[in-house]
Amino acid sequence: MIPHSFDYMRPQTLNDALKEIENLTPQTEVAILAGGQSLLSALKQRRINPNLIVDLGAISDLSTTREVSDGLEVGAMVRQVEFVGHRFVSAHAPIFQDVAAAAGDPMIRRNGTLVGAFCEVDPRGDWVAAGLVHDAVLEISSLSETRREPLESFAGKPKESRLKSNELVTKCILNAAPENSISAYRKCKHNAVGWSIAGVAVVLELDKERKCRAIKLAVAGATTFPQRLRALELELQGVDLSDEDNLDQLIRPHLAALEFFGDSYASAGYREKRLAIQIRRTLAELSKS
Repeated sequence: MIPHSFDYMRPQTLNDALKEIENLTPQTEVAILAGGQSLLSALKQRRINPNLIVDLGAISDLSTTREVSDGLEVGAMVRQVEFVGHRFVSAHAPIFQDVAAAAGDPMIRRNGTLVGAFCEVDPRGDWVAAGLVHDAVLEISSLSETRREPLESFAGKPKESRLKSNELVTKCILNAAPENSISAYRKCKHNAVGWSIAGVAVVLELDKERKCRAIKLAVAGATTFPQRLRALELELQGVDLSDEDNLDQLIRPHLAALEFFGDSYASAGYREKRLAIQIRRTLAELSKS
């Protein structure tokens, strides 16, 4: 299908981009082009019909990464393949290498951006789940101010209220995983297209008895949006994660409180059951590693 017609703009600086969207009328529907992996599909299927597309590709300041005292700053135009190859990821955030192996294909990772995936907040968002267990924060800019918002609260909002019409997400900040922690991203996926049916991201610290000392756990693919399971994290502290029968009893009540989505491939009930299995298996695997 061919998209509807639209105007196209390619600003050269961030300030130029912010000026352009600041001066638009309320009736103008704007789409932001970064990697374009979600946008182009939505345009062709006419799921969105913007009046204007603002292409961020020429803004060099958005294509940088920088190690800081509390982690890694990743610009909005940093491609997923560039991000995964950064030394910070292999040393302090290897879960993203798991995500890269499980999400999309080489062409998508070469063109898609990490920040773009965070902003999209697709229910099947593998990258978002990993960002949640690294306490990702988004930096959001307008002409008048720059603010920061945790990815967790951003993802939990309705899409129309995440950003103001004059704002752009310019970077994200990721925290390093704790020293001596272990991590993994595992998912059950659609056999044909690879979309997540039930995905689990875990950063885990074990005590001397191999019991859970601290854990961060996020899910994607099954629930209506990727999210941290903070209540379950608290309940798992001090638990022997190799005992899968006990794990199952702890996990299921927490999933019952969540909202699941279904489609023609996998119903909401099936996704809930698969997610329980995926969490249990991932935790047991890590406890024995």
